[in-house]
Amino acid sequence: MIGLTHRLNSAIRNGIQRLPPRWRLPVLAMVDQVQGAIEVENVEVPRLIPMNQRLVALDVGANNGVTTAILSKVFREVHAFEPHPLMADDLANAGLPNVTVHPLAASEGAGEAELVIPISQGVTMTGWGSLTGSLLDQFADFQRIKVATLSIDSLNLAEVDYIKIDVEGHELDVLKGAQETIRRWKPWLVVEALGEQQLAVINFLQPLGYSKTDLQQLSGTPGTEHNLIFKPAL
Repeated sequence: MIGLTHRLNSAIRNGIQRLPPRWRLPVLAMVDQVQGAIEVENVEVPRLIPMNQRLVALDVGANNGVTTAILSKVFREVHAFEPHPLMADDLANAGLPNVTVHPLAASEGAGEAELVIPISQGVTMTGWGSLTGSLLDQFADFQRIKVATLSIDSLNLAEVDYIKIDVEGHELDVLKGAQETIRRWKPWLVVEALGEQQLAVINFLQPLGYSKTDLQQLSGTPGTEHNLIFKPAL
């Protein structure tokens, strides 16, 4: 039964990949939501933000664009950061009218970095791409791409109400490059972090007026351990 379910799911996703870009992302987002494949924080936290503060969201590490598509229905404007050129092109070609795609990596500053993407059984795992090489000891084969970097602060955005960060170990660099934006606009944040990186993220954001919370405290909904939620102090 498990094998049949897996084959059916693979067939559905292969079919989605054959759709034109403008149809592919909305259909993928719908399927992921129905199947529960989207991490609950990426769906629930934006809806907890007061309506008058749902203006501008940042999706840092947009990957296939599913979270970007969800945010585009909640916020007036979304900035999506995705360094993998094929993923960024797909997201741009999806034609979401209120989304600006930045085809580079958010980091501490402007420059160039190497995006390392693991390959498993011939499949390039774009969702696990990292600038830190954090998965080098877990895989034997990798795709390596030179990508441009910039800081979020350098964009001088006129408003930021929500930031989602999913960058496979590069979280602190993103936050360091966004600290003036965070200090000025006090957005809600959802940061994926593992192991010791969690404490490092918490300690970095604490002086900026943030403490960690979770979905259980905010809405009574069970969340995931690796997604850290930060609500700005009143």
